[in-house]
Amino acid sequence: MAADAQKLPRPTITNIIKQLETRLVIRLLERPTKQVHLTHEDALYYQRYIHSLADLDNMESLFSQTQPKGNLRVNLQGTQTKHFVIPHINKFLTCYPDITLHIDEDDRLIDLVREGVD
Repeated sequence: MAADAQKLPRPTITNIIKQLETRLVIRLLERPTKQVHLTHEDALYYQRYIHSLADLDNMESLFSQTQPKGNLRVNLQGTQTKHFVIPHINKFLTCYPDITLHIDEDDRLIDLVREGVD
């Protein structure tokens, strides 16, 4: 069934399951004769996996709905600022209205941490 649902050859699915069993050091499927049954460990693994995927989806939706906000302090070399940043500042501020942008321009090497630059 899994092979049909994924449109993959059955030996490919079998090899994937065997690799997973090797990595987890447990047997996920019982394979007597021509039938395949879930083991107790497989049921537990599956439930935890589904729960983890749901948590991941919830976390992603939590962050995808929020717009970035706060202060952004950058330090650029003069030519970079003039040619690559200034032409796009209005678009950036339109897309991210809750960002307060601070741009410093100079040609010296700076200590990002000590000078509080993002």
